Amino acid sequence: LNGPSYTFSNVIANIPLGWISDRVVRVWVLFFGLSLWSIATALTGLSQNFWQLGLGRIILGIGGATVNPTIFTMLSDYFSPEKRGLALSLFSGTIYIGEFLGLLSGLISQQYNWRAALYVLGGPGVLVAIILGFTVTEPTRGMSEKSSQEKENNLHTSSTLSSHREEPALSIWQQTKIIFTIPAFLLLAVAGTIRNFAGFSLGSWLQVFYVRVHCVSAETLSHSLIAIIPTAGCVGAILGGQISDYFSSE
Repeated sequence: LNGPSYTFSNVIANIPLGWISDRVVRVWVLFFGLSLWSIATALTGLSQNFWQLGLGRIILGIGGATVNPTIFTMLSDYFSPEKRGLALSLFSGTIYIGEFLGLLSGLISQQYNWRAALYVLGGPGVLVAIILGFTVTEPTRGMSEKSSQEKENNLHTSSTLSSHREEPALSIWQQTKIIFTIPAFLLLAVAGTIRNFAGFSLGSWLQVFYVRVHCVSAETLSHSLIAIIPTAGCVGAILGGQISDYFSSE
């Protein structure tokens, strides 16, 4: 439940959702994903057996797969290369704010039960999805690039994809083959794999370790982690973005 049911569905869904996001309005893809994983979180609280919990995790993984191909490309369109690192890091910092709110579920679970915690965590996401769908403007693809020629080429490419010209677009497999020939992509993929290996391991087992081995209550653990993880995560994400902007300008 903690690993494969979420991870496999997320990884498998990422590629087709990325392909779709290249061809449609990304705001609506994100709206769909946010709504899906929020509803899945809340409905998981109704689960009566292992398989229902597993299905909730699978749907959660599919919904979460809409984030990377939409938000990161939209932020890259909104912000120029000089400011992009900071913009992306500020977004990454909000992940730790979300983790902070998620840790509060330990307090809810302690006071009520685990089902109540899932209801509270899932419900607000639907409201946020509705607000996002009707307030966030889809940026023109490539609008923030330095060179006007690059911008023009990107706008032309976007127009080509949306208007379905007679020239056939590359298939998802052809695009994947091209991407895997780029050395920078391969190095970033390896780095991301190593980072997520450590991150998911800690996220999955840190709390379990303290509860099972050191007999720390969920309430006490939530209080401790709330003070540590969000603070360190936000600081690291923002500094990382500023450092990236500095070196990219050099």
